[in-house]
Amino acid sequence: MREANEFDLFVGRRIRELRKAKGFSQKDLAKRIGISSQQLQKYENWTDRICAGRLYEIAKQLGVSVQECFPVPETIGAAPQQTGEIERESLRVLSDPLSMRLHQAFRCIVDVAAKIEIIEIAEKSARASRAPERRSRR
Repeated sequence: MREANEFDLFVGRRIRELRKAKGFSQKDLAKRIGISSQQLQKYENWTDRICAGRLYEIAKQLGVSVQECFPVPETIGAAPQQTGEIERESLRVLSDPLSMRLHQAFRCIVDVAAKIEIIEIAEKSARASRAPERRSRR
């Protein structure tokens, strides 16, 4: 087996983030996918690579798509500091129950136009929420 690379590192980190966001211990998730908690720890710490079948099982147990275990395009080739910021933001989203509900519902929508409408509504609401904050700083 080849040595783990930077891409494997990201996948391992992502699995750890998703596992924690779902409230699973390493032992719980390992048991669900039929491996030892030590093996899961090796995946999360990038010392062992994850085969496609195992990644599928992990994603299934975490209730996410396999694609969600991979880097988002903004992180590919990003400077380490930028990647860390993106990962911290992802972790903030994953740890907020309301954000997770929105994310899970959004993933189920297949109509692209409906997704765009939802994004526009959310962006408009975010701008409106920040508007009073800007006025108070003046």
